[in-house]
Amino acid sequence: MEKQSFIDNLLAKIYFLILRQIPGKISSHLLSNIFYNLCGMIGGTLITFIFSIWAIRLMGPEEYGKANIVVGASNFLVIFLLFGLTNSAMRYLSREKEHRGEILGSILIISVILLFIFLPIFLIITPLINKLFRLETELYFWAIGYSLITAGIYLSEAILLGIDRVKERALITIGSGIFFAVTILIFSSILKTLTFKQYIFASIVRWLNAAIAAMIIFLPLAKRPSLKWMAETLHFGLYHLGMYAAGFFLFFSIDALMLNYFINKTAVGIYSAYYMTFHAFAGKLFHPIIDAFYPMASTIDNTRLLFDKIYQVGRKVLPLIFIASIIATAILFYFYGKEFPFQLELAALMSTNICIYIANTFMASIIGSRGLGGAKFLFIATLIAAAVNVSLNAILIPKWQVAGVMLATTAAFTLLTMLYWIWLRFETLKTSS
Repeated sequence: MEKQSFIDNLLAKIYFLILRQIPGKISSHLLSNIFYNLCGMIGGTLITFIFSIWAIRLMGPEEYGKANIVVGASNFLVIFLLFGLTNSAMRYLSREKEHRGEILGSILIISVILLFIFLPIFLIITPLINKLFRLETELYFWAIGYSLITAGIYLSEAILLGIDRVKERALITIGSGIFFAVTILIFSSILKTLTFKQYIFASIVRWLNAAIAAMIIFLPLAKRPSLKWMAETLHFGLYHLGMYAAGFFLFFSIDALMLNYFINKTAVGIYSAYYMTFHAFAGKLFHPIIDAFYPMASTIDNTRLLFDKIYQVGRKVLPLIFIASIIATAILFYFYGKEFPFQLELAALMSTNICIYIANTFMASIIGSRGLGGAKFLFIATLIAAAVNVSLNAILIPKWQVAGVMLATTAAFTLLTMLYWIWLRFETLKTSS
């Protein structure tokens, strides 16, 4: 019998305390990956989070609003630069170990081709973007630059997860947080204040260093690409491209752009301040768990087993997350300063959205790991929910501003939960029979 490390034994005890079950081989491996993902994310996030709060206080709502408009616009551009390849990387690199070199080479060559195709298009459509989103050219060009860097780090992280280099990814995440902190410190020490430009530049420095470190690890593994794997990964990624494109219209990115369109950049800054809690809990605390869960789910055919495990944990953890996120939001606003007024009802709405999103993301991971059928369903479900979100935003933002955005998101997320639940119930019934 393989001897377990101290960390493995500790994780097994925690697992038993929560679920009253001894973890099996699959659960133990998943717990180990989650642990190292969390170490990296907590270490990197804690550093980034502290200096982000300091940066937000120095910027104020308007400049912080500009920064998040840049991020929101770049999130749209990244969809086309990645073309769903992050999901292809995690799925095929984890499942097809004997063909990893070919698959990795194929994914990398596709990403380079996509860059040369879409970068000129992004520049050509500048006047259209300016008119459609009321987005200044300067902000849009910053968004283009930021999208190139974030596309690189998203793909690099997906590759590291696919080849099971979780510990290395954790160290890279911590290192990237340090680069961000140092850059913010330099700017704030010299300038005594910050604009969106310095904030975005610090983020670019962070992600660029992380992407380079990741490439040093996985590039030696790449082999000559093959048409077979290029077609396979592109085909699978295409369905996730549709899902991500629809997902853009479902939450923060489109919300920020629509708030800017109907209200102003200060409203975007206030909304983004509340979103920091969402980013911390759903994006940073729970996403490492999801990142570790997806490749594992891809190797397990029993949908009912996966669904039952997630349900058991979720009903115990999510109520705690709701309370903790409200408290965290109140603390954040204390440190933001007087320019950011705290409202309990907005914090409660955001906390509700955090809990629904976490549940949705785990369900989406199970559905997406089922193959092309699951990917097709995710696209359709996300498209429906996105249409609801955009429609409600247009109705509610002019009347209730930030509260209107959050209410629209709650309605869209709830609808998405219902659609995911129905699909999983049918799938588990199929598995049982």
